[in-house]
Amino acid sequence: DKAAVLNGLLGSLSGVTTTYFEYGETEVMGKTINADNQSLVGAFVKSVSDLNSKTVYFYKACARINGSAVCGDTVSFATN
Repeated sequence: DKAAVLNGLLGSLSGVTTTYFEYGETEVMGKTINADNQSLVGAFVKSVSDLNSKTVYFYKACARINGSAVCGDTVSFATN
């Protein structure tokens, strides 16, 4: 109830140097964590722990592509 697995997916691996997630308790987020190695099909994940119980979190999957940060939509989840 104090952990989650964040998921992201890249449409293309061309120019990707880093994958990471931004997350936090508000849509401003405020925390960044590098993803585990991405797969050959562009999927990447990261387990986060020490979350607060009964809390809504927001996150977005991001990648550094050709030197620029590109992020997906912000999504939310709730801990038990």
